[in-house]
Amino acid sequence: MLEEEDLCAPEYQDPFFERLFQFGVNELRGEYPSVPQGRYLLPIYAFNAAEDEESGLLGIALDDNQTGTQSFVYSFLSPGSIAAGFGLTDTTVHEVGHHLSLSHPHDGYDSEQDISYGPDGPFRFVDTGDESQTVMTYNSLAVTFGQFNLDAQYRSLTSAYLNNTNAVLELARRAGKVNEVRSAAQSADAGFVQAKARYDARSYFEAAGLAHGGYRAVLNAALSAGVDVQPYRWYENLNGLSAQGRKPRKSRTFLPQPGAVIFPEETREQRLKRLSP
Repeated sequence: MLEEEDLCAPEYQDPFFERLFQFGVNELRGEYPSVPQGRYLLPIYAFNAAEDEESGLLGIALDDNQTGTQSFVYSFLSPGSIAAGFGLTDTTVHEVGHHLSLSHPHDGYDSEQDISYGPDGPFRFVDTGDESQTVMTYNSLAVTFGQFNLDAQYRSLTSAYLNNTNAVLELARRAGKVNEVRSAAQSADAGFVQAKARYDARSYFEAAGLAHGGYRAVLNAALSAGVDVQPYRWYENLNGLSAQGRKPRKSRTFLPQPGAVIFPEETREQRLKRLSP
């Protein structure tokens, strides 16, 4: 592994991570052309600092600050975190979990009421979610991806395949190719009904598989019909943290609030809990 003299300072130091972000973007785009098809390159940067940072931040799964798309995983080690018993591995695994769609067990979203919530106010009880066996807990109960984590990812995939299928169908409608994809869409509908049934039965792996089958059928039909459907290359759409435009809502607290909200990695109370013996 190559070591840079210092990525954070002075030429990469700024309060918004912008220069470090751009360094990662350029490096990632340079690496991806040599990545075999079907393989995913997960960008992780680990830093071992000689001095403690005031924030006490152990790591972060950074998004693009525009669409919520995950970008880079950062882990930070310092004398203080080492003394508290932390290393780069645990933090990196946790932040990779965020990158791959996993949230903290104490964060949640109620789709029926359209409310985002964390362990505060009337939802203070969800802090008990940290007692689960997952790398996303704040109680350090696990250091590997277990069934709890896999199920969460399969749930996310099931939803993603359904949403992406609808997006492909909309492109087909705009292209005037409805008849060409009709059969595949009907087949996908039947598959998604089965996927929902397996989802409700908590067979999340099967649900994701059925949803993937419907998505691929519609995608292949659209491609065969000549619909302009391009593969999504997220790393090509990373423009910068300081870019203007609509950004996802971020909260400084865990208090429940309407709509989809990105909660902080931790509050002062969460940090005390994490660092307790």
